[in-house]
Amino acid sequence: MEVRTKEYDHKIIDSNISYFRFFSESTQEDYQEALGDCVRTLSMDSVTKLIIVNDVKGDWNKAIEGIWKETGRLSETYGIKKWGVVVPNSAIREMSLKRVVKAGGYDTNTAYDFFFSQDLEEVMQWIKKD
Repeated sequence: MEVRTKEYDHKIIDSNISYFRFFSESTQEDYQEALGDCVRTLSMDSVTKLIIVNDVKGDWNKAIEGIWKETGRLSETYGIKKWGVVVPNSAIREMSLKRVVKAGGYDTNTAYDFFFSQDLEEVMQWIKKD
């Protein structure tokens, strides 16, 4: 049995994809902690793509939305080319996140392409295409 010490997972895939997965019990504090990991990896020259899997079941609030907006701003700042988001089993949350990701944090002209799906494999296939 795997013992988790955090309510999110982070790793680098294929040396150029920063991958985050937020588990069902992730909190605002977990998102905030992950933002630090996000800054560290997006600032790496080799990282040009981002995947976030959002399995969170808890409440959505303005603070968490602000962290997603900050991730959009960081993606713009560090030159992320593709951002894939997986939102299993929640069309409402998917619509909310799509609005935030599309806006790039603060405006409507993003430099990155984005893709939403409820299927991680579909996002992986899209993000690995060049």
